[in-house]
Amino acid sequence: MTRLVVPELEPRDPARAEPLLPGEVQLWYADLDSVPGDEGILSAAESARAERVVDADAKARFVRSRTLVRRLLGAWLGLPAGEIALESTGEGKPRVVAPPHAIDFNLSHTGSAWALAASISFHVGVDLERIRPRRPDHDVARRIFTSAECAWLADLPEARRTPAFFTIWTIREAVTKLRGEGIFTLSASFEVVPQTDGRLEARVEPPEELVVDTIPAPVGHVGALAVSASPRAIRAFRVRPDAEA
Repeated sequence: MTRLVVPELEPRDPARAEPLLPGEVQLWYADLDSVPGDEGILSAAESARAERVVDADAKARFVRSRTLVRRLLGAWLGLPAGEIALESTGEGKPRVVAPPHAIDFNLSHTGSAWALAASISFHVGVDLERIRPRRPDHDVARRIFTSAECAWLADLPEARRTPAFFTIWTIREAVTKLRGEGIFTLSASFEVVPQTDGRLEARVEPPEELVVDTIPAPVGHVGALAVSASPRAIRAFRVRPDAEA
């Protein structure tokens, strides 16, 4: 399967994001504890959802996440960020209802780590996971992973097992988010296969154009990006802490 090459991250203000170009994917990263939020550009539904969040840190991160989404979409669509109509899917992810557009985007965040992938040419799915300092849940693995994936994990030295578990998880999660499925429903025809050089490769039977690979992630995290076909290029950005609120 084709590898995804993610270049060095460029610091950028999302309100001044470059246009989405045909054949490309943009990948954005942020630390939600280091960027501003603007509840004034959120919709009434988003503000109400934020008010229901009891934990102060989680509430602030939700507001900052939606602010980033709206700033990026506003730059790409040429509209004020507060005028974009968003709704949440059944999985709680935002999508644009209006205006008409060709943007497919997907986001992920865990704690303060945040990533968003977008394209006008492909469907995309992105996932970030924090590597939790505990042994992998083998019951969960048996329910989600293939027998070959479980056997490979079991054979790894214990120190490598937990990072490998979360790496497989993120690869599978990125694919299910691209397809709009749940991680428990991903067919056994999809499998993550270890290579002799130590990297992991995803295989799909029957073969399709889908491309999925690990991506850079903050320290203590792993990440994966899935694209419905091989992109001409990936452009990667890091939200500047002094970005416009």
